[in-house]
Formats: sequence, structure tokens, C-alpha cells
Amino acid sequence: MFNKAGLDISKEPSNKVSVLGHSANHPAEYHLGVWDKLNEATRGLEGEAYTKAFKSELTKLGVEIATPGTRMNDLVTGKQKNQVSNSKGSADRSSSNAKGSSISSERRNDNRTKQ
Repeated sequence: MFNKAGLDISKEPSNKVSVLGHSANHPAEYHLGVWDKLNEATRGLEGEAYTKAFKSELTKLGVEIATPGTRMNDLVTGKQKNQVSNSKGSADRSSSNAKGSSISSERRNDNRTKQ
């Protein structure tokens, strides 16, 4: 997905977010949730429209992931390991006590059809 958007997964600023209490390993539900949201946001799009939608959704995910109490934040902090749901909220993405998290790892073992 990052390649299709013309972005480098390791260098894209919107793929990095500070998360207070971040745990090193994200559960499969987290990766599936990220993939599903990015896939839905870019479905049927190509070129610049794809890139714009991808980056926009990645930014929204960053806010959700950094917001304590949201489903995605609970998954990256190890507070919850069940199925992913859509959560809303705001976040302080600059906490000095937070560890960095990469939003998407491009699901290395993705068994889905590639877009």
C-alpha cells in the first residue's frame, strides 16, 4: 500500500506516532484494523487520489492510535487484544514519555489479495 502511494514506509512522517505506554509487539487485530481502514479509504482510487486518501487515513489512524481509551490505542499499549472497532478521539502526539510506534507494518504475512 505504501509503494502504491509512492511513500517509503520507514520514512513517512504520518506513519510514526508517539504513544504513551506503547508495547513492542502489536497484536494481529491491530495490523488487521490498520490494513482494513487503509484499504477502505483507498478502494477504487489510483494515482494522486490514492496517495491523498492514503495519507489522510494514515493521519486519522495516528490520532486514534495516540488517543488513550480508543480501541486502537488499547491494542498498541497491550490493554486489549480483541477485535478492532472504529474509535474517535483526539491525541497529544508529542508526549515526552511516549514511545514511537509505526502505524503500518504492511502486514508481512498478508494473505489477502494485493491491491
